[in-house]
Amino acid sequence: TGYVLWRLDADRVVRRFDESIAQGGQAVPTLVGRMARHMGIEPKAGMINYAVGDPFGYVPFHKLLEWFNAGDVETLRRVFEGKPVLLGSVLPFVDRHYQQVDLADWEENDNFAPGMLIHAQALRSLMGPGLIDDAPMAAVVVMVLMAAFLWWPARHWGVGLLSLLGFAGLATGASTWLLYGGLYLPLSAILLTALLAVGSRITYSAAEQVLERRRLRRAFGGYVSPQIMEEIVEGRLDPGLGGERRKI
Repeated sequence: TGYVLWRLDADRVVRRFDESIAQGGQAVPTLVGRMARHMGIEPKAGMINYAVGDPFGYVPFHKLLEWFNAGDVETLRRVFEGKPVLLGSVLPFVDRHYQQVDLADWEENDNFAPGMLIHAQALRSLMGPGLIDDAPMAAVVVMVLMAAFLWWPARHWGVGLLSLLGFAGLATGASTWLLYGGLYLPLSAILLTALLAVGSRITYSAAEQVLERRRLRRAFGGYVSPQIMEEIVEGRLDPGLGGERRKI
Protein backbone atom coordinates (compact mmCIF):
# COMPACT_ATOMS: atom_id res chain seq x y z
CA THR A 1 0.00 0.00 0.00
CA GLY A 2 1.05 3.62 -0.51
CA TYR A 3 -0.29 7.14 -0.72
CA VAL A 4 -1.78 8.22 -4.05
CA LEU A 5 -1.62 11.98 -3.39
CA TRP A 6 0.00 14.46 -5.78
CA ARG A 7 1.27 18.02 -5.46
CA LEU A 8 -0.68 20.41 -7.67
CA ASP A 9 0.98 23.43 -9.27
CA ALA A 10 -0.73 26.81 -9.21
CA ASP A 11 -2.52 26.02 -12.51
CA ARG A 12 -3.83 22.73 -11.02
CA VAL A 13 -1.56 20.64 -13.27
CA VAL A 14 0.40 17.69 -11.86
CA ARG A 15 4.06 17.95 -12.90
CA ARG A 16 6.16 16.63 -10.03
CA PHE A 17 6.64 13.37 -8.21
CA ASP A 18 7.76 13.84 -4.61
CA GLU A 19 7.26 11.58 -1.60
CA SER A 20 7.87 14.47 0.85
CA ILE A 21 4.18 15.30 1.11
CA ALA A 22 3.58 14.84 4.85
CA GLN A 23 3.39 17.74 7.29
CA GLY A 24 6.81 19.24 7.83
CA GLY A 25 8.07 17.87 4.52
CA GLN A 26 8.42 14.33 5.80
CA ALA A 27 8.58 11.54 3.21
CA VAL A 28 5.82 8.93 3.09
CA PRO A 29 5.52 5.74 1.02
CA THR A 30 3.66 6.40 -2.22
CA LEU A 31 2.11 3.90 -4.58
CA VAL A 32 4.54 4.78 -7.38
CA GLY A 33 7.49 4.74 -4.97
CA ARG A 34 6.55 1.33 -3.56
CA MET A 35 6.14 -0.16 -7.03
CA ALA A 36 9.46 1.32 -8.21
CA ARG A 37 11.33 -0.05 -5.20
CA HIS A 38 9.75 -3.46 -5.77
CA MET A 39 11.39 -3.40 -9.22
CA GLY A 40 14.75 -2.35 -7.78
CA ILE A 41 14.46 1.36 -8.65
CA GLU A 42 15.03 3.92 -5.89
CA PRO A 43 12.79 6.89 -6.71
CA LYS A 44 13.76 10.49 -6.10
CA ALA A 45 11.88 13.75 -6.41
CA GLY A 46 11.63 15.29 -9.85
CA MET A 47 9.37 16.29 -12.70
CA ILE A 48 7.37 13.59 -14.47
CA ASN A 49 8.68 13.05 -17.99
CA TYR A 50 5.53 13.35 -20.09
CA ALA A 51 7.50 12.76 -23.30
CA VAL A 52 8.19 9.11 -22.45
CA GLY A 53 6.06 6.56 -24.27
CA ASP A 54 2.86 6.70 -26.27
CA PRO A 55 -0.58 7.55 -24.85
CA PHE A 56 -2.04 4.83 -22.66
CA GLY A 57 -4.77 2.39 -23.52
CA TYR A 58 -6.44 0.23 -20.91
CA VAL A 59 -7.88 -3.23 -20.48
CA PRO A 60 -11.51 -3.16 -19.23
CA PHE A 61 -11.95 -5.38 -16.19
CA HIS A 62 -14.80 -7.33 -17.79
CA LYS A 63 -12.39 -8.26 -20.61
CA LEU A 64 -9.91 -9.55 -18.04
CA LEU A 65 -12.66 -11.67 -16.46
CA GLU A 66 -13.64 -13.06 -19.86
CA TRP A 67 -10.06 -14.20 -20.52
CA PHE A 68 -9.79 -15.67 -17.02
CA ASN A 69 -13.11 -17.54 -17.17
CA ALA A 70 -12.26 -18.88 -20.62
CA GLY A 71 -8.89 -20.10 -19.39
CA ASP A 72 -7.12 -17.96 -22.03
CA VAL A 73 -3.76 -18.04 -20.28
CA GLU A 74 -1.87 -17.16 -23.46
CA THR A 75 -3.66 -13.82 -23.83
CA LEU A 76 -3.26 -13.02 -20.13
CA ARG A 77 0.47 -13.65 -20.37
CA ARG A 78 0.82 -11.61 -23.56
CA VAL A 79 -0.96 -8.61 -22.03
CA PHE A 80 0.29 -8.67 -18.44
CA GLU A 81 3.36 -10.86 -17.96
CA GLY A 82 6.50 -9.02 -16.85
CA LYS A 83 4.71 -5.67 -16.57
CA PRO A 84 3.67 -3.57 -13.59
CA VAL A 85 -0.13 -3.52 -13.50
CA LEU A 86 -2.22 -0.69 -12.05
CA LEU A 87 -5.94 -1.06 -11.29
CA GLY A 88 -8.04 2.05 -11.08
CA SER A 89 -10.94 4.10 -12.33
CA VAL A 90 -11.09 5.63 -15.81
CA LEU A 91 -14.66 6.91 -15.46
CA PRO A 92 -15.54 10.29 -17.02
CA PHE A 93 -16.16 12.23 -13.78
CA VAL A 94 -14.19 10.34 -11.11
CA ASP A 95 -10.62 11.03 -10.01
CA ARG A 96 -9.65 13.34 -12.88
CA HIS A 97 -6.62 15.64 -12.90
CA TYR A 98 -5.08 18.10 -15.36
CA GLN A 99 -1.92 16.80 -17.03
CA GLN A 100 0.63 18.38 -19.34
CA VAL A 101 -0.26 16.17 -22.30
CA ASP A 102 -3.18 13.96 -23.25
CA LEU A 103 -2.22 10.55 -21.82
CA ALA A 104 -5.45 8.69 -22.69
CA ASP A 105 -5.68 7.34 -26.23
CA TRP A 106 -9.35 6.33 -25.94
CA GLU A 107 -10.83 9.82 -25.51
CA GLU A 108 -10.44 13.54 -26.15
CA ASN A 109 -10.27 15.07 -22.68
CA ASP A 110 -8.37 18.39 -22.94
CA ASN A 111 -5.62 16.87 -20.76
CA PHE A 112 -8.16 16.27 -17.97
CA ALA A 113 -7.44 12.58 -17.66
CA PRO A 114 -7.87 9.87 -15.03
CA GLY A 115 -5.47 10.28 -12.13
CA MET A 116 -4.40 6.66 -12.59
CA LEU A 117 -2.52 7.72 -15.72
CA ILE A 118 -0.33 10.12 -13.70
CA HIS A 119 0.80 7.19 -11.58
CA ALA A 120 1.46 5.15 -14.71
CA GLN A 121 3.44 7.96 -16.39
CA ALA A 122 5.51 8.63 -13.26
CA LEU A 123 6.31 4.92 -12.99
CA ARG A 124 7.15 4.79 -16.70
CA SER A 125 9.50 7.76 -16.23
CA LEU A 126 11.30 6.02 -13.36
CA MET A 127 11.60 2.80 -15.36
CA GLY A 128 12.93 4.67 -18.40
CA PRO A 129 15.20 7.73 -18.50
CA GLY A 130 14.22 8.83 -15.00
CA LEU A 131 12.49 11.93 -13.69
CA ILE A 132 13.50 15.38 -14.89
CA ASP A 133 15.80 17.25 -12.48
CA ASP A 134 15.94 21.01 -11.97
CA ALA A 135 18.88 22.65 -13.71
CA PRO A 136 21.67 23.84 -11.39
CA MET A 137 21.05 27.28 -9.90
CA ALA A 138 24.37 28.43 -11.39
CA ALA A 139 22.95 27.90 -14.90
CA VAL A 140 19.89 30.00 -14.06
CA VAL A 141 22.08 32.78 -12.61
CA VAL A 142 24.29 32.81 -15.72
CA MET A 143 21.26 33.09 -18.01
CA VAL A 144 19.80 35.88 -15.87
CA LEU A 145 23.11 37.80 -16.07
CA MET A 146 23.18 37.33 -19.85
CA ALA A 147 19.65 38.71 -20.00
CA ALA A 148 20.70 41.74 -17.92
CA PHE A 149 23.50 42.51 -20.41
CA LEU A 150 20.84 43.26 -23.03
CA TRP A 151 20.79 46.75 -21.46
CA TRP A 152 23.75 47.79 -23.60
CA PRO A 153 22.61 46.90 -27.16
CA ALA A 154 19.10 48.17 -26.41
CA ARG A 155 20.03 51.85 -26.65
CA HIS A 156 18.12 52.03 -29.93
CA TRP A 157 14.67 50.50 -29.76
CA GLY A 158 15.03 48.57 -33.02
CA VAL A 159 18.27 46.93 -31.95
CA GLY A 160 16.78 46.35 -28.51
CA LEU A 161 13.75 44.48 -29.85
CA LEU A 162 15.91 42.36 -32.15
CA SER A 163 18.20 41.54 -29.22
CA LEU A 164 15.23 40.61 -27.05
CA LEU A 165 13.73 38.32 -29.70
CA GLY A 166 17.10 36.71 -30.40
CA PHE A 167 17.81 36.10 -26.74
CA ALA A 168 14.31 34.71 -26.14
CA GLY A 169 14.83 32.26 -28.99
CA LEU A 170 18.26 31.29 -27.64
CA ALA A 171 16.93 30.77 -24.09
CA THR A 172 13.96 28.74 -25.32
CA GLY A 173 16.22 26.57 -27.47
CA ALA A 174 18.61 26.01 -24.56
CA SER A 175 15.72 25.11 -22.25
CA THR A 176 14.32 22.63 -24.78
CA TRP A 177 17.73 21.06 -25.35
CA LEU A 178 18.28 20.66 -21.60
CA LEU A 179 14.80 19.22 -21.19
CA TYR A 180 15.63 16.46 -23.65
CA GLY A 181 18.70 15.81 -21.51
CA GLY A 182 16.61 15.47 -18.36
CA LEU A 183 17.09 18.97 -16.91
CA TYR A 184 14.46 21.66 -16.44
CA LEU A 185 15.59 25.28 -16.91
CA PRO A 186 12.88 27.71 -15.74
CA LEU A 187 12.48 30.52 -18.27
CA SER A 188 10.21 32.94 -16.42
CA ALA A 189 12.90 34.75 -14.40
CA ILE A 190 15.30 34.76 -17.38
CA LEU A 191 12.85 36.19 -19.90
CA LEU A 192 11.46 38.67 -17.36
CA THR A 193 14.99 39.96 -16.72
CA ALA A 194 15.57 40.34 -20.47
CA LEU A 195 12.28 42.18 -20.91
CA LEU A 196 13.05 44.53 -18.01
CA ALA A 197 16.59 45.19 -19.29
CA VAL A 198 15.47 46.04 -22.82
CA GLY A 199 12.33 47.90 -21.77
CA SER A 200 14.09 50.01 -19.15
CA ARG A 201 16.94 50.88 -21.54
CA ILE A 202 14.55 51.90 -24.32
CA THR A 203 12.59 54.01 -21.82
CA TYR A 204 15.79 55.55 -20.47
CA SER A 205 17.06 56.39 -23.98
CA ALA A 206 13.69 57.91 -24.91
CA ALA A 207 13.75 60.07 -21.77
CA GLU A 208 17.31 61.14 -22.62
CA GLN A 209 16.21 62.21 -26.11
CA VAL A 210 13.31 64.24 -24.71
CA LEU A 211 15.62 66.03 -22.25
CA GLU A 212 18.19 66.65 -24.98
CA ARG A 213 15.57 68.18 -27.25
CA ARG A 214 14.42 70.47 -24.47
CA ARG A 215 18.03 71.51 -23.79
CA LEU A 216 18.63 72.28 -27.48
CA ARG A 217 15.43 74.31 -27.71
CA ARG A 218 16.45 76.36 -24.68
CA ALA A 219 19.97 76.88 -26.06
CA PHE A 220 19.13 77.74 -29.68
CA GLY A 221 15.44 78.62 -29.76
CA GLY A 222 16.08 82.37 -29.53
CA TYR A 223 18.81 82.45 -32.18
CA VAL A 224 17.64 80.39 -35.14
CA SER A 225 14.47 80.13 -37.18
CA PRO A 226 11.85 77.46 -36.33
CA GLN A 227 12.88 75.47 -39.44
CA ILE A 228 16.55 75.41 -38.41
CA MET A 229 15.54 74.62 -34.82
CA GLU A 230 13.62 71.59 -36.05
CA GLU A 231 16.64 70.44 -38.05
CA ILE A 232 18.81 70.67 -34.93
CA VAL A 233 16.29 68.87 -32.70
CA GLU A 234 15.82 66.03 -35.20
CA GLY A 235 19.59 65.57 -35.39
CA ARG A 236 19.85 66.46 -39.06
CA LEU A 237 21.97 69.53 -38.34
CA ASP A 238 24.96 69.66 -36.03
CA PRO A 239 24.55 72.60 -33.63
CA GLY A 240 28.28 72.62 -32.75
CA LEU A 241 30.47 75.69 -33.06
CA GLY A 242 32.56 76.42 -36.14
CA GLY A 243 29.85 76.84 -38.78
CA GLU A 244 29.80 75.69 -42.41
CA ARG A 245 30.52 77.32 -45.79
CA ARG A 246 27.84 76.78 -48.41
CA LYS A 247 27.06 78.24 -51.81
CA ILE A 248 23.54 79.60 -51.89
